[in-house]
Amino acid sequence: MKELLKGAAIVVAVCIVLWAINMIFYMNGYELDMVPVSAIASVSSMLIYRRWSKKEKDKE
Repeated sequence: MKELLKGAAIVVAVCIVLWAINMIFYMNGYELDMVPVSAIASVSSMLIYRRWSKKEKDKE
């Protein structure tokens, strides 16, 4: 259950950051394509999760 909550927290944080980036670009007249943005979001979420879980393993 702890791993699920950790993953959910990372996904929420990445979504909030991407939402802010999209709003900034949209206000300046640019529109981002969602396919590359979603690919970047999923890869960055996986990398953040791996790093976070690796740090916890090293502590033990």
